[in-house]
Amino acid sequence: MRTVKELRLAGLFAYLAALVLGLLFSYLLHSLLG
Repeated sequence: MRTVKELRLAGLFAYLAALVLGLLFSYLLHSLLG
């Protein structure tokens, strides 16, 4: 089992990664559609 601190860190990184990917996807979509 992992510690709560490690789980929180993993969750934070997953959240940040999803946020960045979402922004990049949105930016690419807008640039492609013009």
